[in-house]
Amino acid sequence: MSTISKIYATTAFIAMAVAGQANAAVVSGTISKMDMARHTITVGRHVYNVGPKLDASALKQGQSVRLSYRSSRGHRVATRILAPARGKVANASTGKMPASHAASTTVR
Repeated sequence: MSTISKIYATTAFIAMAVAGQANAAVVSGTISKMDMARHTITVGRHVYNVGPKLDASALKQGQSVRLSYRSSRGHRVATRILAPARGKVANASTGKMPASHAASTTVR
């Protein structure tokens, strides 16, 4: 393999890795519906397909959850179950930040 081919292959690999990470998103909310026959979880008003590597057997309806997902062919695919929500994560049903993360107006 020539040097130019190696550089091209390396650049292409890095570009795909960065693009894959850029497509990932995180959502938190309460599971309102689960359909394991169709491999879907509904968080808020959005439906997420359960990815092939995701073990959703421990999840239950009504449970608060934080999911990492990606878009694939117009569908949201849950890829990971993350630790309980702690950071600034948009709410699945409203798309807005929680009130606890609103900017403080107190001047000291």
